[in-house]
Amino acid sequence: MDDTPQSQVKDVYSLVARRMTRVFLSVLLVTLATYAVGTGLIKKYFYYSALPPTAHKNYALQTYKDIYGNACNVAVVRLQNDALYATDSQAQYAGYGYGADVLVSQIEQAKDAQNIKGLLLEVDSPGGSPVGGELISKALKALGKPSVALIYDEGDSAAYFAATGATTIIASPFSMVGDIGVTGSFIDYSGANQKAGNTFVQISSGKYKDAGNPDKPLTAEELALLRGNVDIEYRTLVEEIAQNRNMSTTTVTELADGAAIPGSLALKRGLVDALGNLETARQWFAQKFSGKVVLCDPDQFEQ
Repeated sequence: MDDTPQSQVKDVYSLVARRMTRVFLSVLLVTLATYAVGTGLIKKYFYYSALPPTAHKNYALQTYKDIYGNACNVAVVRLQNDALYATDSQAQYAGYGYGADVLVSQIEQAKDAQNIKGLLLEVDSPGGSPVGGELISKALKALGKPSVALIYDEGDSAAYFAATGATTIIASPFSMVGDIGVTGSFIDYSGANQKAGNTFVQISSGKYKDAGNPDKPLTAEELALLRGNVDIEYRTLVEEIAQNRNMSTTTVTELADGAAIPGSLALKRGLVDALGNLETARQWFAQKFSGKVVLCDPDQFEQ
């Protein structure tokens, strides 16, 4: 070990140099991060790329403008997932699915944006909450601009209900469409409980408070109550779809048997307006307004 004055001076210089290097690198990293945040690079190329395009309420047209400026004129909203809920908070509580309020927010942004001339709702969902379907349907009807619901593999139940709010519905001939109906079915565990020696102890106020509890058998009165509730929702669903599709309630009732049918058959029965794909939707929009149809969609760069 060298303890001479010269070696001690060298050690001091070396220590100072290392510290200055660290400071320089820290300043450089902070500067780069500040630039990235200020110019939107992190938001554009990291945050939004890590999330699906409809992952949160405030993404929509801001992301479109980040990438395309105001050149895009058809907003894209996706109704694509396993289960539709009325609100995003319900979906988060369930741990899967998505909330209709997220899509409604995006539709309202498209309504207010001057550069947006139309809206494309891409549908690929088995449905879910009828309230969620109604919220999206009414938002589309209030849009005041041409809209297309484009059904890919599935446009069933509440997802089909949502699609009926669009100006027109286009479906793949290989899609499954419809599944119009309401269900309140559940598994009755009372038999299994009895075999296991478990006894349901009812402590509730209100005659029907425990109606539908899967751990107890339904009484005849409870079954009639729940059946009546389902029938009321079913009639309301049929009436709203009939109004949206300009069909009679009698016709929709005949179609609303809970079955999903291929897109080609759905066209014959009036549930959709045309068969096709994304290019078909583009052509439809091109007939509605002049100029090139540019989708406001960060997932579809080829315009």
